[in-house]
Amino acid sequence: MAGKVAGLDKGEYSFPVEIVMSSGPLTDEENKLIELIDGVIKGVDSVGCVAFIRALRMKKIDEKKEELKEEAKKYRHKDMYKKALEEWRKVLEIDAADTEALRETEELTRIIEKEQKIKGHASSAKKYCEGGNNLDAIAEWIEVLRLDPESVIAINGIEKNLETIKGKSAPTE
Repeated sequence: MAGKVAGLDKGEYSFPVEIVMSSGPLTDEENKLIELIDGVIKGVDSVGCVAFIRALRMKKIDEKKEELKEEAKKYRHKDMYKKALEEWRKVLEIDAADTEALRETEELTRIIEKEQKIKGHASSAKKYCEGGNNLDAIAEWIEVLRLDPESVIAINGIEKNLETIKGKSAPTE
């Protein structure tokens, strides 16, 4: 049973030690933890100490999860989808069953994929336009509109390419 003392493995001991060793004034929870650890050292209630440490660890984990969720929501609100996705993935590393994180991760993945498709079609449209291939440029702009019906860039791109086509087909004098 090397590595186990009073029901705690070394990893469980490192958690309270980190808390106690941190700088700043001790919280009520940290003071209680010190009392319980002192009790374990003196041969008193190790079970209560183990339970308290586990409860304290869960509280810290929940606090970290909430902190990450708030960061993710801030990024999403700013339309920084990749950063928001990174934060939601960190939540899932802590709790793989978190339904909010799962839902947001799925939704953000769809949004990011859609943005990448839009950028790809817009890039192709611009290249076709530069090469004088207005019909293919229009087809790419239509794909952008299919993905984002309110895309002003796509509407302007179509109009510009149509004007170019009309200008080429107008009779010259």
